[in-house]
Amino acid sequence: VLESLRQYDPDGQQGLLADLVATFEVEARDRLVNLRDAIALGDGLAAGRLAHSLRGICGAIGATHLADLSRQLELAADEGRNLRRWD
Repeated sequence: VLESLRQYDPDGQQGLLADLVATFEVEARDRLVNLRDAIALGDGLAAGRLAHSLRGICGAIGATHLADLSRQLELAADEGRNLRRWD
């Protein structure tokens, strides 16, 4: 995904990829902190929503492994499974 975005800023002069990665870092960190809190509180509904959101931003930037893990957590939350193992 990142490689395909280089076509919009091939020489890096506009800083598109750097901005995208910086935004991803902030957004992912926020969601991970909130996700950890939701799991610690046993709030499966919030954990599922946050995992879904994290999966989306990971997919958008091409972080497929993290997107896959987020999907697994989202499914576990949706099925009402114990999320403590994810903590």
